[in-house]
Amino acid sequence: MNFSGNCLLGVKGNSNLAILSAKADQSCISKLSNKLNQAKFEYHPWMSLDRATNFGWRIPSEGHLIPCASGLDIRGEMFNDYEIGLSRLDKSQLYDNRIVRVHDREFTPFLFAMQEILDLVQSNIIWKRRLEILVKEIIPQKGRDSSVKMRKNGAGLSSRKYRKGIFLSLPETSDISQFELALNLAHETGHQALMTYQEFDKIIKDSHDKLIYSVVRETKRPAILSFHAMVAVMFMLDFIVTFEKRLGNMVEENYLKTRKRDLQNQLAVALKDLRSLDLTNVGEQILREALALSLYSVEDVA
Repeated sequence: MNFSGNCLLGVKGNSNLAILSAKADQSCISKLSNKLNQAKFEYHPWMSLDRATNFGWRIPSEGHLIPCASGLDIRGEMFNDYEIGLSRLDKSQLYDNRIVRVHDREFTPFLFAMQEILDLVQSNIIWKRRLEILVKEIIPQKGRDSSVKMRKNGAGLSSRKYRKGIFLSLPETSDISQFELALNLAHETGHQALMTYQEFDKIIKDSHDKLIYSVVRETKRPAILSFHAMVAVMFMLDFIVTFEKRLGNMVEENYLKTRKRDLQNQLAVALKDLRSLDLTNVGEQILREALALSLYSVEDVA
């Protein structure tokens, strides 16, 4: 089943995101074309960087992963050059700890798992279109060495300085690995959606740095990051609501139910805490959409 939203989810959400995404893409293309004195016609995430170097894994319209010409080793080194510019949003963790030289033999399980997830996404026209609008590349990430560990259930990253590029690690626990990777993809797609709106709207009027509880990090963080956390949870919950029957083939039923209930609880907490903020009209619409999804997901269980 598909939840019908307005700003972010459903057919109308996709329509609005497609318009804004195209405008943001064109703005980036125009700036780069002027800078290089060379016409560019299609947006790629590298165009958000200060230096034009392409890398990563692209998602063409049919939803299959294809490698670019350069090797993963080169891409890992390139990202080290941007460890400051592409640090996490809170700047507490430098980015060079998130991307390393990944060899093909280590990447194979990630590739197989992601291809199956994208095949699942292809079965739903709303999510299929959503990825086409918001995601251009998926880049695998892994701890630099044994001393730098990713989260057990997988880690992800999105940045406005690499818009439409999603960084993901393969979760370690084998029996839930593919399921959690799918949720992490949904999570990062949520960040991409909100970043698209941020190209044109402040979301929060004048209190971006006010500390608000983040339901993802489970600690107080700047308001805009906690708002991002809520949207990421929205997309994860929507993913489960949409594909619930087929996700039962990936994990045990009890685990699926528990994950869904946890996300519902997280969304309820986020709605309560973020209500105190002075939001723009778009921010208010997104908050109302989150509330509607929260109610819809409970009704769906019943």
